[in-house]
Amino acid sequence: MKTIIPLMLILLLTGCEGKTGPAGPQGSDGPTGAPGTDGAVGPEGPAGPEGPEGSEGTPGEVLVIDQALVGSWSLRGTDIAETLAQNLRDYLLSQPDPNLNEAAIDAIVAEFLREMEMDLNSSPIATIQLNADATIVDNGGVEGVWTVSAGMLTLRQDDSIVFQASYQVEGTNLTLTLTKAQMLQLITSSSEEPLTEDDLAFFDVMFGEDGVINYFFERD
Repeated sequence: MKTIIPLMLILLLTGCEGKTGPAGPQGSDGPTGAPGTDGAVGPEGPAGPEGPEGSEGTPGEVLVIDQALVGSWSLRGTDIAETLAQNLRDYLLSQPDPNLNEAAIDAIVAEFLREMEMDLNSSPIATIQLNADATIVDNGGVEGVWTVSAGMLTLRQDDSIVFQASYQVEGTNLTLTLTKAQMLQLITSSSEEPLTEDDLAFFDVMFGEDGVINYFFERD
């Protein structure tokens, strides 16, 4: 159709052709016409329909800190001996083993306390740096965040709670108090292998029903 329609228009405008006469001389070019003016801008089209409202983004978490905790703290000791040694002694005395005499039990308790002291000195909380921007760096240089709520200090790494305890600051001294459940969480998060049933049973013996442990820190 793009070829046929122009040819039909040419025939209608020129009519039938006669015999062809000799060609006349070529006329000179006429003057160039003035350029035409731009046409008026048409009216703006109607606005399109409004798109659907996007979903609301997840609000960021507000980390609350206590300025009294900001700084570097070093672990100075615990009351683990007073809390656990007697429970271990009572457990060993209840075992029907003739080799568990007083001397043997004393040696076992002493070795247990020695190993616990070594574990504490190398634990992630042997030294902690609590920064004013709610970040924390632990004994191994691992970074995380910290926040407080209702007297409870929570340390997190990769959105997982690695340490939680109630706290009390008195001058340059900081006391963290862990319940049985919080202590188990700390041991589980720092252990490379899952705890066995025997481990959990021994843990229950050590802590009893409502055992707690206090960690004593001093500001560096």
